[in-house]
Amino acid sequence: YDGDGLADAPGSPVVRHWEYFNEPDAPFDHYAPGWGDRGAEYAQMLKTVYPAVKKADPAAQVLFGGIAHDWFQEDGGPFVYSFLDDVLAAGGGAYFDVMNFHYYPVFSHVWATGDGVGLIEKTEYIRDRLRNFGLEKPFVITEAGWHSDGTGGLASTPEIQARYVAALFVQSMAADLDSMIWWMLYDPGSNALANGLVTEAPDIEIKPSFTAYRTIVDQLRFAHYERALAAQETGNPDVEVHQFRDNVLRRTVYVTWLNPVETGETATLLLPVPAATVRDLYGNAHFVHSSDDGLLDGKITLQVGGRPLYVEVNW
Repeated sequence: YDGDGLADAPGSPVVRHWEYFNEPDAPFDHYAPGWGDRGAEYAQMLKTVYPAVKKADPAAQVLFGGIAHDWFQEDGGPFVYSFLDDVLAAGGGAYFDVMNFHYYPVFSHVWATGDGVGLIEKTEYIRDRLRNFGLEKPFVITEAGWHSDGTGGLASTPEIQARYVAALFVQSMAADLDSMIWWMLYDPGSNALANGLVTEAPDIEIKPSFTAYRTIVDQLRFAHYERALAAQETGNPDVEVHQFRDNVLRRTVYVTWLNPVETGETATLLLPVPAATVRDLYGNAHFVHSSDDGLLDGKITLQVGGRPLYVEVNW
């Protein structure tokens, strides 16, 4: 899979990133083989495969197996809290290039500040775990998502799923992740949560979340993350605002929503810009001017709810 023309797989596909085991922080009897209570052995496995990967393809990157790092055994779940530390304590930190974990907002109460989404906080927590061992690595999330149904007693709707598409991707950029992969494109079926952006084949239907995904790509594909506005600036700690700079289209884009994203409430937000184009979750746009509220104060007034808004300010 290095694409060098020698003994390649049919079509010479190139694979540059290799992940060793899915959610390895589960024990053997949960995922076979699991490594959860055998962190030192997982480290030894990484020590074995890492030089082999680099010898075969020096450009290849080894990912830590995407850990769940939620629903721990202490809470009645299968995952071993100490797994990551056990691997690093055994010297495994020198034998992977990219740190990798999963994030699902059903566990946001563990990580989030207030009623927030929590992806940023979990990222910083795991980043600090690595720093305790003197490690700085790129970070990715190879599974994140939310569902559009109520399977398993976790109530949701297609609209709520679409809101999470925007919130999770925005927080991924805010957390300085190299990438975040939505799990998954199609609904998985077999009574699993309907996490897909489209329904299960062969009767494929586009969900609102697919349109929300297209909107965020359109709005932020050239953008660089700058900062989150503080509560003193928003006037409400539950109003989340992230500021992006788009040097290609020469604009600033603010993405804002009211936590929790499931809420039906709204709050007033003042932004210190004279005018802006405001797009909703699905790309529908309207123009806002500072004079719309009767005051020529150089600020626009927005009603922000759980459905994220994109506020475009041209330079």
